[in-house]
Amino acid sequence: LYGIPFSGRTFQRVMEEFMTNLGFKRCATDKCVYIKWVNGERIIVLTYVDDLISMSHSDTLRQWWKDELNKRFKKVTFEDKCEWILNMKVERGEYSNGTKWLQLSQELAITKIAQACGLTESRKTNTPIDTSSKVRKTVEGDEPPTRNWSYASILGGVLYVSNLTRPDIAYAASRLTRYLKNPNMVHCQALKRLVKYMWTTKEIGLRYTSGGNNPFRLTSAADASFADCEDTLRSTLGWCQWLGDKPNGLISWGSRIGKNVALSTTESEVQAALELMKDVLWTRDFLSEIGYRQTGSTRIYEDNNGCLGQATGTKGLRRARHYLVALAALNEACQ
Repeated sequence: LYGIPFSGRTFQRVMEEFMTNLGFKRCATDKCVYIKWVNGERIIVLTYVDDLISMSHSDTLRQWWKDELNKRFKKVTFEDKCEWILNMKVERGEYSNGTKWLQLSQELAITKIAQACGLTESRKTNTPIDTSSKVRKTVEGDEPPTRNWSYASILGGVLYVSNLTRPDIAYAASRLTRYLKNPNMVHCQALKRLVKYMWTTKEIGLRYTSGGNNPFRLTSAADASFADCEDTLRSTLGWCQWLGDKPNGLISWGSRIGKNVALSTTESEVQAALELMKDVLWTRDFLSEIGYRQTGSTRIYEDNNGCLGQATGTKGLRRARHYLVALAALNEACQ
């Protein structure tokens, strides 16, 4: 199957039939996740083409799973301790108080990006963007990028890292995607600075800790930067989710420019809350499917009183007449 355009889809169909025959249930929220319950014990299998990760507290289920794979497929390689998955390094450790942690990082991927930019010997940079500089779309007279500079290719690698393990660069990376079609030297310099920051902090990753009260309680937050786009005056939206009562390693996040111009800070915060709401609804369904059903509501942290009032129905809607439909969806989720 290797090298054929439809290889991935074909193998996915084979896996689906194989897993279903073994009694696994395919998650409706994520078609690449399967779960099977046996006498109160469960095994969860994550699939990415022919790369699989299985998780279970039961030694019996783990051994049964290995045996079934060996029966169906040839040359199956097993690793009892997952150390790499999809270019992410998996590290484990323990704090002095006995709390265990697991970290996901992408030092290797960042190194390749820095090497492609020729920045491995550059000075350290401790911030992803220069807040004093203005980044705008290319106009006539702006200096074009050098021929040996692949803006789209480098930014694609940065986005890959940002989406998997580095929420701290999500805003900077998202801002630079606005200029993919026609970048200039200012955009390239901003991208180089971001890569320098990634190289300086290449060992940083997402760290998840064990224990605590309600370790699988979903919590989230949303925020917005009002009219910060120099070209369109649209607002930048940001949101994130984590598990547990206290901030832990994030499980999802996002940063992007709003689809419409917000006429007030309240409206921009409502736009961010709506993006988060869609993520929260999906995450709650997914957690329920794998055995972590959320009881009660999901807490959303929001710092704009106008947004909170409109979302809960305690504030008048005279100034929200132009986005009542979107607000109705937010009201429904808050009930």
